Amino acid sequence: MDPELPLSYEHTMWTAERTLITWIRTALLMISFGFAIDTFFAEWVMHGSGTGAPLVRDSLVIGLGLVLIGNTTLLMATVQHTRCLRNLRRETGRPVPRWSLALMTAVLLQVLGLAALIFIVSRVLP
Repeated sequence: MDPELPLSYEHTMWTAERTLITWIRTALLMISFGFAIDTFFAEWVMHGSGTGAPLVRDSLVIGLGLVLIGNTTLLMATVQHTRCLRNLRRETGRPVPRWSLALMTAVLLQVLGLAALIFIVSRVLP
């Protein structure tokens, strides 16, 4: 990228933002779907509509796996985004915002994803 071209700088910065937003959407989908699977089947079995322990165990594994994958994806996307902006700042010498709306959203969703993970695990542990 030529640092003399302000449009290429802007384009690169906004492309990094859009990429992070896309990863946020993907991670949020995995976290919420995993939480929903676990919660739905646990409630279903608890109210007597389900068949018992194997269904709860399987839904726990699937739900926990999706929440873990979503959290890991979000963490990796946040680190990649931060590194991309740091490299852009170093290469161009132009100021790059340290906290964008997308980055703040990613951090907040990471906290919510960890809360979902803790909720699922705490329900299983005695």
